[in-house]
Amino acid sequence: MKSLILFIFCLIFAINCAPGAENCTKEDLKECIPLEKKLESYASKYKGYRMPEISYNSSIIVCKDIKKCYSDLKCKNAKELKEDVDIKCSKFEYLTAAIHVCSARFYRAVYSKKYECTSKFNFITQDLSAKRSAYQNGKSCFLEVVKQECNPESIEFLNDNEKYGRFVDILTVKPDDKCRGFHHELAALECRPIVSSIEKSIDDLKKNDPKLVASISRCDEALTCVKNACNYPLPYQVDRKCLMLKLATTSLGECESKVHAKWPTVSKYPCLNGTWPMEKKVFCLNKTVAGCFEKSNQSERHGGYIKGESCFLDFVRSDCNQNLFEYFSKNYKQFAETMSIKPKNGICLDPHFQLNGLRCKGFADELNSKKEFIFDNEIFRNDSRFIYVSNLCRELQNCMNESCTYGETATEKIGRECDILELTATSFGRCLSKIRKEKPNISEFECMNGTDFYSGKPSVSCDKFKSRRKCMKRIMRKNCGKEAIEDYRKCADTLSNYFNCN
Repeated sequence: MKSLILFIFCLIFAINCAPGAENCTKEDLKECIPLEKKLESYASKYKGYRMPEISYNSSIIVCKDIKKCYSDLKCKNAKELKEDVDIKCSKFEYLTAAIHVCSARFYRAVYSKKYECTSKFNFITQDLSAKRSAYQNGKSCFLEVVKQECNPESIEFLNDNEKYGRFVDILTVKPDDKCRGFHHELAALECRPIVSSIEKSIDDLKKNDPKLVASISRCDEALTCVKNACNYPLPYQVDRKCLMLKLATTSLGECESKVHAKWPTVSKYPCLNGTWPMEKKVFCLNKTVAGCFEKSNQSERHGGYIKGESCFLDFVRSDCNQNLFEYFSKNYKQFAETMSIKPKNGICLDPHFQLNGLRCKGFADELNSKKEFIFDNEIFRNDSRFIYVSNLCRELQNCMNESCTYGETATEKIGRECDILELTATSFGRCLSKIRKEKPNISEFECMNGTDFYSGKPSVSCDKFKSRRKCMKRIMRKNCGKEAIEDYRKCADTLSNYFNCN
């Protein structure tokens, strides 16, 4: 009976019950592994770029050798390994013609509406039959764009009727290859221009900006695109970026930005009135509502929100709409917990991270409205205006460090901007400001010959403070005195770092 049950079970689930059907061992693959590594080196070296003809010819030889190697094996997964090689090798023809690069440029041109003819055909769509019609009926338009945007080898390849037909097949026929084929790579490339447009909108966030509204309307398109592109890197980040855009345009997002950006006067808020000394009144807001943002300890931060409830609600009543005031009045405890207690799941889409990301935007808006004054005027370190803006910049940097909604690159960039901001209040910074405004004659300094000295280009700044650092030091000393160059090396390094001088 047991044997019969086992026999039926094997038939139902198509299990190979015969002995010996095991996966390939390392010993089985000892002849194939070196060839696989060699093949992988070709694939990784030229991924997304043009593969030279000599490398292509070599890769084809390796492809034949490794296919034969896997064909000779009798172990269970040898067939699957050979299929994987077939997929990898099928891409090499397109690498020689730089089709990855050409396709990316074509998609950008379509999204930007750079060429009038592209608006007549549905080149970018998730409907594969409609896409096929577009590439067949709009072939002349496609080739017109390719001629202007792509490399000669891509143009030659795509003008060949047979190769163009194969290219259209790859674009419009979804293979059952477990997301390993060229079709999926092209699908991911197709998403990049629209995702990039959303990222740019986040960088230029302005409320009620028509461009921002347009970006939000493109979010659904972007999300659909990355969902269908199975190998699009980190698709959840697209969802997060769209959520950030939507939050920023809501009344909640707008009010949150106001609350975290403005520093209200004492007279405007009842919770700050009374007979307390000024430092006690300031404590009410700065130390309970704004100050608690700086706390890394969750219990301290949560306590700050609880103690500062009356101040927070007074602020909302004054600066936000009535609906928001009623919402916060009824849900303040939940709001305080959401803001101050980091969720255990660590998912960046959680409201905790999104709302704290808006807190950073509040700091950024306030900083942008104040920093130009610092750059445009002669400021000293003990000036209260400088101290306020400098602290604000570091608060923004700390906020971004804590938040998962900002990448490492953006946070490092803010750190460099804070360094430059602080540099303006030094004798070094004031000297540079003086030279920029007065434009003294530097012709006597032959070491600066050939430099567009008063250009604001980063490359010129790198030239002055890295390549010709000693010469710049002499110029600053003559025009501003010894005090301006007392900490010259450190200040010059700060500028070089800011401009990413190599």
